Amino acid sequence: MPNTWSWDIFVDENIDAGLLVERTVSLAIEAGFHPGNIYSVMDNEGNEHLFTDATSRLAWLKIHGGGITHFDTDGNDLDLGFMMSEQPVISLYVTRRMTQDDEAFTLATTRLFGRLIDEFAPAYAMSSDEWAYEAYIARYPDTELICEMLTCIERGMPVPYLFWLNYFPETYLQRIDMSVFAGVVVKTERLRHGSLLYISPGAWKPYVAELGSDGRYHLLT
Repeated sequence: MPNTWSWDIFVDENIDAGLLVERTVSLAIEAGFHPGNIYSVMDNEGNEHLFTDATSRLAWLKIHGGGITHFDTDGNDLDLGFMMSEQPVISLYVTRRMTQDDEAFTLATTRLFGRLIDEFAPAYAMSSDEWAYEAYIARYPDTELICEMLTCIERGMPVPYLFWLNYFPETYLQRIDMSVFAGVVVKTERLRHGSLLYISPGAWKPYVAELGSDGRYHLLT
């Protein structure tokens, strides 16, 4: 089974769905990821829907969500996913094995991730791969873990896990004791409304760190 890397952005529940889709697609194109010639959408149940043009495809996405595929100039594919639920999510994801040879692609995707975060000012965002997630924290259903993460952020408490790439808003970082990240965060990148915290150099090393009983984060290996 192929691995999946994703960059997930948890946006405000009151955001306009049309704006969410339009700006995400527009920013992806500005970043060099262009739509293919086939106007299809993969819905969130895994069913494919075909359309005759980009306008009707986007109109459907705004209502139902789902995934569409864009490509960079080298032909690498990047899927843009939209979950129109109580907690709306934008996902950038890749279903193939990532290595250090994909560094340029990873950097371009992470730059787009940052631009989307600047655009939508989410409560939280992160990137991980499916295998690492399942190996270390499979006891959490996705929705339960994200609910716990968002609750911790709202209360100014350390989140239970850090992934290779994490975004926290400035309001959260001002409330928490930053020393909790000592020893695991290798890079911090300031964005408009908060910061990206890296615990590994890139997606090809998708580390996970767990909050220990000592109040510090520890890499899981």
